Amino acid sequence: MTVDELIQLLAKHPPDLRVMLDGYEGGVDDLEPHFVLTSDVHLNANTRWYYGRHEEAYAGDRDKGAATVRALVFRRPWHDEE
Repeated sequence: MTVDELIQLLAKHPPDLRVMLDGYEGGVDDLEPHFVLTSDVHLNANTRWYYGRHEEAYAGDRDKGAATVRALVFRRPWHDEE
């Protein structure tokens, strides 16, 4: 999905509708702006069903070939144990 496709998708919904992400083991969390960031991502880096298809590229491995793209990443919020 591109930013343009996301904008078009979001435009179909009321502007006051909350945006949420699935939780780590269950439940849902609000999408928080400080958990939305741009990152370099290696495409199709993982094949196991329990991993996401792609993998963030970190400082030491950013130049692993043409399969690395810049992406907007929505991270799941983390919570401190109470």
